[in-house]
Amino acid sequence: KLLSQITVDTLSTQESPSDEFLKELKTVSVGEREKLLVTYLQREVAQVLGMNVSQIDLQQPFNTMGIDSLTALELKNRLQIALKIDLPIIKFIEDIGIFDLAIQVNEQLISILDSQRVESENEGQLPQTNDKANERIRGKL
Repeated sequence: KLLSQITVDTLSTQESPSDEFLKELKTVSVGEREKLLVTYLQREVAQVLGMNVSQIDLQQPFNTMGIDSLTALELKNRLQIALKIDLPIIKFIEDIGIFDLAIQVNEQLISILDSQRVESENEGQLPQTNDKANERIRGKL
């Protein structure tokens, strides 16, 4: 029983490669993040399609690469799990390619990072009250 508990504790504290990649994305500049995303997306598309990375044209639209509804769903789910973003499945069927998708993913990540930054700045701050409004309410009670 002790060995299984150690294994569970070890597994729960280890980060997955996607968590490490996400942390890396959070620390680099916007331009560098876009480059990393292009490489990452190219690798993911190649894996889903069973192709070599070198065979994936970065500007070729997904709908002409051989991505159908099933592979689009698989790709969407992989990105959603790894990058913690939500992309509509239509993005993988539209007339866009890896470069365009990388820009859209980057915009989502920027938005997420900005909201996390604001939340962490506001953490611990008490909401401000309006003393006059409170006095009026107390007077009516």
